[in-house]
Amino acid sequence: MKTKLLKCIAAYIATPLIFGLIGIGAILLVFSPYIDTLNSVVSLATSSGVADYGAISSVYRPAEEVETDDEGKIILTEVTMPKYGQHYAKLDIESVGISLDLYFGDSMEILKLGAGQYAGSAIMGMGKPILIGAHNTPAYFGPIENIAIGDIVRIEAPYGVYEYEVYETRIADMNDKSAYDITQDEEILILYTCYPFSLGYKSDRFFVYGKRISGADIAR
Repeated sequence: MKTKLLKCIAAYIATPLIFGLIGIGAILLVFSPYIDTLNSVVSLATSSGVADYGAISSVYRPAEEVETDDEGKIILTEVTMPKYGQHYAKLDIESVGISLDLYFGDSMEILKLGAGQYAGSAIMGMGKPILIGAHNTPAYFGPIENIAIGDIVRIEAPYGVYEYEVYETRIADMNDKSAYDITQDEEILILYTCYPFSLGYKSDRFFVYGKRISGADIAR
């Protein structure tokens, strides 16, 4: 009698627990594509340990003429370095219909608003690689799958307009750091988003590489 009672109690506890776990698993399975869309884009940048700090704000304004030195380089004091979380530029790829606010930083909050630049990379004109990511949905970097070699990426900052000509695209694992090497001594624009361009878990990234063809250097 005592054994039967214990079995009944166990059944009352175990059965709801089992069904509850099955229910949670089903919910996670259904919504995992959306969860992945939110967090997989930033996995490249967050792995490097840059802190997510600072409030979202804007210092963007259309490019204006700034003072240059005898070599035509922008004087460093003319450039206000963006802080983490600031909207400081505009990114346009006319050939594929992309037009996004560009933020300095790539937190989850930022990527809800536009394109996010990894804060460990340089700003335009500094002669170093620039790493920018965005979601792969139609409103963000989704159309980038149709980009072609020779297309132009235009970035407008308060101190000038910069254009980059696409010379390569590549699909690579998100942990393949050779795909986004920012230690190079050359101003290469690197755009990336999750791949493939569909719902579901994605460990790969679609990369676009551009070389700068216009825009002034910043004197250092």
